[in-house]
Amino acid sequence: MRDSVIETSDLRKTYVMGGSEIHALDGVSLNVERGDLLAITGPSGSGKSTLMNILGCLDRPDDGDYLLDGEDVATLDDNRLAEIRNRKIGFVFQSFNLLPRVSALEQVELPLLYGGGNRQKRPAKSAPAAAGAPVGAGKAPNELSDAEQRAGVARDLMLQKGGAGWRDRAREALIAVGLEDRMSHKPTELSGGQQQRVAIARALVTDPAIILADEPTGNLDSRTSEELMALLLRLNADRGITVLFITHEEEIARRTNRIIRMRDGRIADEERGDFAGGESSNSGAEAGQAPSESSIDDGEETPSQAGSSPATPARSSEVAP
Repeated sequence: MRDSVIETSDLRKTYVMGGSEIHALDGVSLNVERGDLLAITGPSGSGKSTLMNILGCLDRPDDGDYLLDGEDVATLDDNRLAEIRNRKIGFVFQSFNLLPRVSALEQVELPLLYGGGNRQKRPAKSAPAAAGAPVGAGKAPNELSDAEQRAGVARDLMLQKGGAGWRDRAREALIAVGLEDRMSHKPTELSGGQQQRVAIARALVTDPAIILADEPTGNLDSRTSEELMALLLRLNADRGITVLFITHEEEIARRTNRIIRMRDGRIADEERGDFAGGESSNSGAEAGQAPSESSIDDGEETPSQAGSSPATPARSSEVAP
C-alpha cells in the first residue's frame, strides 16, 4: 500500500488588489500518493499557479494544512521552506532556469551543494586546480559575472565536502536523461530539449519526494515536447517518482493517472487520465527505452518521420514506495 506524499486540507489564499479581495484558493483539499502521476489544470485565474506555489513551498497559505512527505510545512518560515524545497521537491520550469555560463554537470551539482552545508564562504578563485578548471577560469575576479562567482563558490565548497560522490550523482542524473555526452556543454551549446533535460536531471539529483513540473514543454516544439513527456513518464513508471504537472494543455493532462481541474480557486472536478489503472497506449511496451540518440546528439530538433511517434511509457498499476 502506498503512502501519501502530499496532503492538503482546506487551503486558502487571498490577495488584495485595488481594494478588492481575490480568493486565489478557496478551500482546496488534495491527496497525492507516492508514485502518483497527476496533472493540475484549469483556465487562467483558476488558482492552479497559486496552488503550485504552495505545494512547491514557494509560498504559504493563509489558512489550512499542508503535509509534504509527512512534514507539516504550511506555517514554516522562509528559511525552513528553502530547506524543504531543496530536500523534497525537484522543480522543472518552462523557462529551464539554467545559469548561462555553467556546464550541464555543474548545473546538476548545485542543488547538492545548497543542501549539503553551504554556510561556509570561500572565494571562487581558491577552488582546487586538481578538480579541473573552475568556472570563469582565466578571468580576473572583477570580470566574473554574478552567476560565475556563485557557481565558482559552489564548486569550491562542493569539492571540499566530498564532492566526488556528489559529482557521481550528478553524472548518474545526466545519464538517466540521456545526456552522458553533453555533460561539459553550457546552455548556449545545447538545444532547447537538451536544456530541459538538464533541468530534469537537476530536479532528480537530490532524490526528491516529488517532481513539480510547471508547463515543462511550453518552450519546446511538438516533437521535443513528446520526447520530454516520454522521459518524465518513464521516470515515473520505472523509478516510482511522484510527478505533478501544472499545465493548461489538455494533451499533457490526459497523459497522467489523475486530472485535477480547478476553477475559481476550488477543485471543480477530478477524473482519471489515460494512464489510470495501468492502461496506456499501444506504444507502452517501449516505456523502458531511453530517448533516441538521434534526438540528443546533433543538438537540433528535427521533424518527426512520417508514420512514427515517440514511444509513450507504460504506467504500472502499482509502484513501490
